[in-house]
Formats: sequence, C-alpha cells, structure tokens
Amino acid sequence: MSILDKLLRRGRGQAEAAEATKPRMTDEEARTKRVALWEEIRAGPTPERAKEIVQEATELLDYFDRQHPLHDNILDLIHAAEKIAGLERL
Repeated sequence: MSILDKLLRRGRGQAEAAEATKPRMTDEEARTKRVALWEEIRAGPTPERAKEIVQEATELLDYFDRQHPLHDNILDLIHAAEKIAGLERL
C-alpha cells in the first residue's frame, strides 16, 4: 500500500468521525431555529444571550453549506448578534 493510500484512508476516517459528532437536525428544525434566532435579535437580547446566539447561528452555518440560499442570511444574523454582544469585527 502506498503512502498516498494511507493518507487518504486516515483523512477519510477523520472526516467520518467528525461527521458522526455533529448534531443532526432536520431541514425544518434548522429553518425554525433560524427564524427564532432572528426574532430574538429583533427583540434586543442581552450581550450574554447575543454571544450564545452567535454560537447557535454558527452551528446553523455548519448545517447550511455555502451553496444554500440561507447561508448569507445566517451570516447577517451572526454579524447582528456580534454587534449586540460587543464582538463586532472590523
């Protein structure tokens, strides 16, 4: 077996292990969570809750890949939550 084969097998195994640890949710659950997080942002959460929203929205971003139509919307959600939490990036 060549070194390349060994590397590819290890990489595949690590990717499969990472996928197994990701929490699974349905598309409907992810969309519902996105809407709920936006409603919380509009209501004006505390900075502590805004930090939690950033983390939850980041998990959603992992769920919706770059090609998904809601990807940019979730990025906007993260930026809005970061602004409230005082974590705004330059």
